[in-house]
Amino acid sequence: MAKIQISIYVGCLACSVILNVLLLSNYVYVGGKGELSWSRRAAEEAEAVAAVSCSGHGRGYLDGLVVDGSPVCECNSCFGGPDCSQFAPDCVADADRRLSKQGPKVSDQVDLDPAHWLVVKWIWMYAEA
Repeated sequence: MAKIQISIYVGCLACSVILNVLLLSNYVYVGGKGELSWSRRAAEEAEAVAAVSCSGHGRGYLDGLVVDGSPVCECNSCFGGPDCSQFAPDCVADADRRLSKQGPKVSDQVDLDPAHWLVVKWIWMYAEA
């Protein structure tokens, strides 16, 4: 019985030594420079999305639309075009068109719903300061 137990210990020791030699040789062969390929690829994709120019009026997202292998800008309200540089002249959120020194026009109140009207009124109040 003792002979079987000793042979089990010797077998475990031999497996451990072989495994350590294999792992050490892999480390020496690779040179300790094992790199994570998935993180490098993710960083390259993120840099490609960050390099997309949306003219300050939109964003490109890593999981967003892709055309011809490159991400597309998702534009903010009132802006469009491939780089979000085209302004929509009839945009409801255009505070510059709706505000003047006298304040919002009465005619502008008609085509705005209450939520938008409050935003325009708030912008006008703080634009005077």
